[in-house]
Amino acid sequence: MTIVKFINHIYFSYASVDRFLTFNPVNIEAKENAAYTATMTLSFALSGYIMGMLYLICQLFIQMSDLKWNRNVLLAIAIISGLILPLCLKTVKNEIYKKYCNEFRNSPHYNHFQWHIISIVFFIIGVSIDLFILIKGV
Repeated sequence: MTIVKFINHIYFSYASVDRFLTFNPVNIEAKENAAYTATMTLSFALSGYIMGMLYLICQLFIQMSDLKWNRNVLLAIAIISGLILPLCLKTVKNEIYKKYCNEFRNSPHYNHFQWHIISIVFFIIGVSIDLFILIKGV
């Protein structure tokens, strides 16, 4: 499975939770809030993974070069992850998402419950990494 398809699986799970709460869950465009909710939830999770990756790279570099840890490094990590995040969110463009959405809804092999559990765990781990880095920096 490619990374794009995995992220679209996660995105579909986040959007389907919001669609489930609408009056007409069958219609994808019943409310546009589903896409906004899914994008916001995915961006929180992805920012945690991006910040974690950058934090590990900075920690490795600081350990190898015997530099001191500075709070400005955390600010730089946050800014860089904010610049990288829109590039990662381009993987869930509207056309690609509609293609995968139709595939996921019509496939008898797509297990909704399993992907909801995976997406919840993906979100919890991403936000935990985010909070760990931010709390450690304060």
